[in-house]
Amino acid sequence: SNTGTITSTSYSVGGICGYNISGGIIGGSNTGAVKGTYNVGGVCGRNDGQIVSGTSGNDILIEATAESSYVGGICGYNSGKMIASTPKATGSNVKGVMYVGGVVGYNVSDTVRRFYARAAATVTSTATSGNAYCGGFCGYNGGKLVGVYNYATVSAGANYVGGIAGYNTANGVIDGNAKQCANVTGLSYVGGIAGGNAGKINGADVEPDSYSDPLPVISATSTGRAYVGGICGVNTGTIRSAHPEAVVSGTMIVGGVVGQNSGKVS
Repeated sequence: SNTGTITSTSYSVGGICGYNISGGIIGGSNTGAVKGTYNVGGVCGRNDGQIVSGTSGNDILIEATAESSYVGGICGYNSGKMIASTPKATGSNVKGVMYVGGVVGYNVSDTVRRFYARAAATVTSTATSGNAYCGGFCGYNGGKLVGVYNYATVSAGANYVGGIAGYNTANGVIDGNAKQCANVTGLSYVGGIAGGNAGKINGADVEPDSYSDPLPVISATSTGRAYVGGICGVNTGTIRSAHPEAVVSGTMIVGGVVGQNSGKVS
């Protein structure tokens, strides 16, 4: 475990490990701030091995300064396994420009299970134009996310912003009843689950965490085409059994479930 501040002027920076090539990080925890240029994570900057039940502490800042930031509360760039036998949380505030996620910034792994971002956390992209790829759980997903949750507020001044994933690629799968309970704000292509979806979303809920909480607000700030939806901003993939219970706000191309659809919603 680590309790100290980690700072680097370069890349692959983590609270426990900078670059996990093929090893295993088992049950590690970090409660210190972490800052680098890219591939920055609360537990591991880049993971090609395995992270099991790693956690990152509350109210600390995980920050990447490069334009392609690859920054996450647990892991910045992940092509390995991230597994928790019971749900494990990060309460870290995550900040970067592009590929910013509450748990993982950029994911191409088929094995990410049972992590979530706490309500006290914030996930922020500082991008003011172009694509942010900013998500409450994952900024950019080209793998498989199973049983994941987000309670952290998500905000960006650019495109592709989602409560779970900023963008879910054609190879991306969000499975196992994902749950999203926080406010999400972006310029355009904004969704309660995914800003853009070209892959599969199988079972997802956008709803208050409890009956006494207000509805999550999913909003796009663009004065032109917003492409904003309670589940997804723009969908070219498949969405099944998704249930939004949220306030959806934008100027044009606004939908309770999907802003713009050329895929399948059932």
